[in-house]
Amino acid sequence: MNNQVRRINNSQLELFHKTVKDIIEQIHLSVSHAELLFKEGLLSFNPELTKELLPSESAELLFVGTLAKGRLYLFGTLC
Repeated sequence: MNNQVRRINNSQLELFHKTVKDIIEQIHLSVSHAELLFKEGLLSFNPELTKELLPSESAELLFVGTLAKGRLYLFGTLC
């Protein structure tokens, strides 16, 4: 039996790649708040300069954006 770890190429994980716009519309986050998350060091990529997201970036924006959105609502500021 082969003991090598098999790695999946990022392009194989999703049939249709998502954009920053797709994700921020899904979670109702504004573009300016997505950019602020990057400037604050909470995102590993610049949403302003990224057109097509890797699956890992898509998950990152969805997760961090949802957390930020909840916190912003909690403190009475809307995105």
